[in-house]
Amino acid sequence: MLGTQSQNLASMAAGHRPVPPDELVKDPASGHWTGYFPGVVDGTKWGFFVTGRGGVQA
Repeated sequence: MLGTQSQNLASMAAGHRPVPPDELVKDPASGHWTGYFPGVVDGTKWGFFVTGRGGVQA
């Protein structure tokens, strides 16, 4: 996303807020955001918290 400054993987549990261990890392060469999250398997419900120029969007 243009202007994205950070992204966090987010549990879909009510009230979840982003924390540093959930932060994705941007690859400067490809621009892709990546991360590894133990325990996340097929069927796990998740989303993103995206921080950019307009603030945070969940």
